[in-house]
Amino acid sequence: MTTTLAVVDAAEIIRIGIREIVSSSDKVKLVGEFTRLEDVDGFLQTTPVNVLVLGNTHTYPKLVQDLSRLRQQTPELKILLLANSFSAEQVEELSNLGALGFVCKDEQLADTLLFAIRPVARGELFISPRVASVLIKTNQEDEATPLNPRQMKVIHYMAQYMTPQEIAMQMQTSASSIYSLQHRIRQVLGVKTTGQILIQAMKRGWIGQEG
Repeated sequence: MTTTLAVVDAAEIIRIGIREIVSSSDKVKLVGEFTRLEDVDGFLQTTPVNVLVLGNTHTYPKLVQDLSRLRQQTPELKILLLANSFSAEQVEELSNLGALGFVCKDEQLADTLLFAIRPVARGELFISPRVASVLIKTNQEDEATPLNPRQMKVIHYMAQYMTPQEIAMQMQTSASSIYSLQHRIRQVLGVKTTGQILIQAMKRGWIGQEG
């Protein structure tokens, strides 16, 4: 199945770079390029887009407003953010607003971007190594976990961007059992999405950026 992609970034060099990266894949099709998010609204009404790569087009407060609007208008749209940098607080806030992918522009986009599109298109969180390094508590000892070993193993596999079905195969159980474990983990951590599980696990030092 081909994933359709649209890109919004004010920098032409970024749009050209993404175009070249995507052209090397037969599983991703670039269907639109824009310099402003405002130009995308009508396009989304007429053209199926699975993933929107949203780069630097405005200030952070405006980005927060735009994500809230996009979630209301096109809740099925998956959003991958591309920025110069992210703070841990921004990752948490933007994730709560529905953003699924977080990639820094100074990373190896030829490798990272295509790898990121796959989980994002599935509706799962993707945090690039550079962004993960911001979340990980590198200067503190690992925090004691309230989770049991089986739940921690699920998080370990989630950090490798495995689907529940793939995790079930690794743990020799059913996919429904993995969904139940993820539900329990969300309850224990007080989060609403599986993506927020990874954010909390990184912040607490339970997993490293290598997953």
